[in-house]
Amino acid sequence: MKRSFYLKVVMLLLSFVYISCNKEIDNNKLQLDNMFLIYGDEIQNKTIFLNNIIEQKEVENDVILDDNYKVLCELIHNYYDYLDSLDIKSLESKANLFYRGSELLHESKIFSDKTNVFLQNVENKIKNKQYLVQYLHSLFDVADIKNEEDFYIDYIVYYYHSFPYQIFNYNMKSRKYDLVLFQNEVLDNFLIKN
Repeated sequence: MKRSFYLKVVMLLLSFVYISCNKEIDNNKLQLDNMFLIYGDEIQNKTIFLNNIIEQKEVENDVILDDNYKVLCELIHNYYDYLDSLDIKSLESKANLFYRGSELLHESKIFSDKTNVFLQNVENKIKNKQYLVQYLHSLFDVADIKNEEDFYIDYIVYYYHSFPYQIFNYNMKSRKYDLVLFQNEVLDNFLIKN
């Protein structure tokens, strides 16, 4: 009888410990998710600010900006709009658009394809500026990533596998910010040239 009582008490205590540990894990996950949403908002504010600076530079220097720059801007704006659409869809659906659980979704292939087309088109316009080509690829390349053990990991798996939508959104916002940074660098390069 006493043994049965002790067994029940131990089981009850283990249940409480298990529940409290799960709640702590859930709280930590919630805090991490919220942190990425806040970081994403901060990056979005920086993106808007930098976009405004670029627009001011373009207005002030419209006469000396050539057609090549305008074509580059169109490529950049189209890719930005695509990234923005992914960001918005993910926020509305509260989902990582590249994965459902551990299942890779078709949208990830579209992302890789569109990114590679973007890289190729932009590179064709700036191929005589090797440092810009390197900068472009350092920011937007979706090639496999080599880790410390010399293993290659698929870009999508490395950055998006099974992550919650908050991290997906953060990555999209970060990519949009990098795109605006790149556009600013291209603009400065064209202004220096002229």
